Amino acid sequence: NINVYCKFRADVEKWTCQEISDERLQTAIDIYNEDRAAMRAFDALRRGSEVRVSGTEAMIVLGASLFMDKKEHASLVRELITAAAEWPILHGPRVFLTGSDQDLTELYDIVGELGGIIVMEDHNFGARIYENDVTYRADPIRGLVDRYIYRMPTGKVSIARRVETVRKCITDSAAEAVVMYLKVNDIGASWEYPHIKHMLDEMKIPIIKFYDQETPMSNAYEVRTAIGTLFNQLKGGK
Repeated sequence: NINVYCKFRADVEKWTCQEISDERLQTAIDIYNEDRAAMRAFDALRRGSEVRVSGTEAMIVLGASLFMDKKEHASLVRELITAAAEWPILHGPRVFLTGSDQDLTELYDIVGELGGIIVMEDHNFGARIYENDVTYRADPIRGLVDRYIYRMPTGKVSIARRVETVRKCITDSAAEAVVMYLKVNDIGASWEYPHIKHMLDEMKIPIIKFYDQETPMSNAYEVRTAIGTLFNQLKGGK
């Protein structure tokens, strides 16, 4: 509804005390799209057949975009892409992470220290940051709305859609295992767990889950032990 988009623009102009012209909007959209493109190219270096970027490195680089000037961030990420082409190839179990937002790298660090790689995730400080550019150049407000509505869902959608999202993420990243990590009072994903587990069993992909996790992590030993056991299973018990 065009009236809704007009009201949205008018409300934001009122909050910011600034007129928001189509030119200003499009300039901002182009800058953000450029940054997303750089992040996609960098993140591809942990999901390809030759992995050169660890999960921790990816999370730091992607998360920095939330706090930095977008032009500066895009420029630095492009420099990293060039440098990372010479970084050593990483080997180890490929993990897809789902569940609560990870605003610290501690879980990523544990996976990396055990020889694994979180190659993709669906929380708000990971791959969702760069997914989907803003389109609809003739109607930038609609483009902004659509970008945030139609990007990768993490919750508040049907269980069937969540299951298919996890399936696609695993396929796109060639993940060999899934970790579901839920913080205290974040129980929504527990409702979808049986359906995701059934789908993963059909795909012969193992999953481990952690509930009621605190920040900072208070049970690092237990988490490390469970993930280490998973990796041993993937390696045939060796």
